[in-house]
Amino acid sequence: MNMPQPSGRAEGSFHILINAGSGSAARLGAQAFQDMADKTVLKVESFSLLPHDMFAEKLEKLARSDVPVLVGGGDGSIAQAAALHLKLEKPFGIIPMGTMNLLAKDLGIPLVTQEANIFDLYRQTRIQPIDVGMANDQPFLCAAAVGTIPKAALYRENLRQLPDLVMMPRLTAFLLDQLHTARMRRLQLVADGKEMSIETSALVISNNSFALSGDAPHKLARTSLQDGALGIYSAAPQTLAERIRLLLRLHQGKLEVEPSVQSFQATSVFVKTGKSRELVSIDGEPMLMETPLSFRVLNGALKIIVPASDTLPS
Repeated sequence: MNMPQPSGRAEGSFHILINAGSGSAARLGAQAFQDMADKTVLKVESFSLLPHDMFAEKLEKLARSDVPVLVGGGDGSIAQAAALHLKLEKPFGIIPMGTMNLLAKDLGIPLVTQEANIFDLYRQTRIQPIDVGMANDQPFLCAAAVGTIPKAALYRENLRQLPDLVMMPRLTAFLLDQLHTARMRRLQLVADGKEMSIETSALVISNNSFALSGDAPHKLARTSLQDGALGIYSAAPQTLAERIRLLLRLHQGKLEVEPSVQSFQATSVFVKTGKSRELVSIDGEPMLMETPLSFRVLNGALKIIVPASDTLPS
C-alpha cells in the first residue's frame, strides 16, 4: 500500500480519552483500561472513559490543551476527533476500539486486546499527514454514502441491543430489500466538471480509492491515504442473485470483480439528489445534509500521531 511518509515526531505525555460506548470498552470493561493507564510506560496527563455525551464535551476541552490526546473509540469517535483537530490544526492519536476501525487498519495500528497494553505503543511516535474528505462542510476520513448505506446504519442502530445471531439476518434482509431495483434513484453528478446521470441503489464516495481486491491487507483497505482524490462507487444490482452476490463480495472485500458496481476517481464531485435535504452516512454515522452535496479532498490536511514502527508488534 502506498502510504504517506511520516514527518516529525511527537514525544512526551498524553491525555487518554475513551468513548465508553465503543465495542472494546463494552467488551473489556472500564477496569481493564484503567489498569492499562496505570501500568503504561507513557506519562499520562489524564485518563477518562466517558459515555458519548460527556466524551464529546471532554474531547472539546482536551483538544485545546498543549498536551496531545489519544482518542479511543470507533470510526465515528475518531471522525469526531478529526473534525475538531482539523479545525485546530493539531495532531492526535488513535486507539481503535470500534467495529470496523478502517483508518486504524490503514495506518497499521493494532486493535485493542486484553493481552497487550496498547498505550505502550505510543512510547515512540511519529506524525503522519493524511487526506481528509469533505462532504459539504463535514469532514470524513473513510467514506460518505447516499442511499442504502445510511438507511442501513439507522436500521442497525435500532437493532443494536439484539445479539448478532438475531441482528445480522435482519440486517441482511433489510439490505437485500433496499438494493432492489424498485428502490433505485436517479442522481445527477458533476465530477471534475463532467456532468453525468446515474441510477443507483447506493452511492459511496471514499477519501482516496479502495483497493477492493482479495490481496488487500484488510476489507475496504485504501491504496493510499494521500492521493488527493475521491473514489466514487455506484452499486446497481438488477436481480436477487446480483444483490446476494454484491453483499457476499462486499463481505469478502472483492468488489473489483463485481459487475454491478461501477467506479471512477475525481478530485471533486457535486451530487443532486432531487431532495432539499439528504440522509448521508459520514464514516458510518447517518446525518441529514443540505443539497446539492459537495465532495472534495483536503490533501494531507490532518496530522495523526502513530506509533513508531519499532514499537509495533511484528
